[in-house]
Amino acid sequence: MLVVLVFTYIFGPFRPYPSSYHIGHDVEGAITEQVKKRGSIMPERGPLFQDVHTMALEIKKTHPSQHWVFVLSCLITIVMMPVSLFLLFNQPSALRAFNLSIWITCYPFIIFHTRYHKGGDLFRGMPWLNAFLNPYLTFIDNVWAIRPLNWQNNHMGSHHLFTNDHDDYDVKNPAPMLRLHKSQPKLWFHKYQWLYAPLMFCFTVPSYRFDNLIKNDGMKQPTRWEYFFIGIFMDWVLPFLSQGWTGIAYLWSTFTLVSIYLSYTFQVSHNHENCGHDGKDDSIIGVDDWIRKQVEESVSWGGYFASVMTGGLNLQVEHHVGPSHDTTLYYFMQPKLEAICKKHGIKYNKEPSIFHAVYRYHKYLYQMGH
Repeated sequence: MLVVLVFTYIFGPFRPYPSSYHIGHDVEGAITEQVKKRGSIMPERGPLFQDVHTMALEIKKTHPSQHWVFVLSCLITIVMMPVSLFLLFNQPSALRAFNLSIWITCYPFIIFHTRYHKGGDLFRGMPWLNAFLNPYLTFIDNVWAIRPLNWQNNHMGSHHLFTNDHDDYDVKNPAPMLRLHKSQPKLWFHKYQWLYAPLMFCFTVPSYRFDNLIKNDGMKQPTRWEYFFIGIFMDWVLPFLSQGWTGIAYLWSTFTLVSIYLSYTFQVSHNHENCGHDGKDDSIIGVDDWIRKQVEESVSWGGYFASVMTGGLNLQVEHHVGPSHDTTLYYFMQPKLEAICKKHGIKYNKEPSIFHAVYRYHKYLYQMGH
């Protein structure tokens, strides 16, 4: 089984979580050199890899302005999130709570998710900006998001390697409340999961802080308690001191909106009746087979605006093929990747909008529960 070889190719034996999968990057130069230095070997590249790799290089070359769109969207999000939080604490209102929810939602998509897929530095070729922003971003990540080490283990080290297999963390973690894979036991309440899933999603953001303590040896990680209590202060004490229980109510209504949208955006990306969920890793005998699996187990939806607002996660097929690119490039890759998939006989899953994707997600939940 070549999954181990692919893992070594992508991650290398000495640095578990490097900057990217290699499609669309300098495979012939720096990547090959680094793989050799680590004592690994470069797997043979098949025609599918070469087609996708050439396409990604072409898109990067022909759309250089998208790098600056990406940089601008990141900077706007980084600035607007604390500004919106200050405005809410200063004079809470439903409109300001909704505005804050937009920017808190954008942060994990545009900043957190992309930053760690790039190896920890959000802006390539701008080391001074990374050095200036990284301490602030790391603080935000540890207080309000999933601790980076936990996320790297679960997302990069599981989901992006074994997508939709029974060992995929994104399949295992919601169990037993959600049955997302046919290998999981079907319990009596799963017939209702298509109805109660949104209620579960309301607790996504609040659960992060406790997950950071108890999962992936969180109790052994340094500073875990410090960040935990800083989060409690920011979520409860600070809004209460500024606006009493009204401040807490508005802040937590914001967290609820964010939780629902975050959960749906991630869940609809792979839980779809046209995704295989077959778990046949033994069928992967080369890099082309692995790419095929990444495509067939993902779903893309929406257009350019959705791609900017979700950090490209709406175009999940493109994201899984090249997770470390500037996310504004995925929209331009989408039609060309779909054409390549058609050429190679690969099923490409897409929906017109988030509403279509959500409908198909609930349909899938219903099928898995019945």
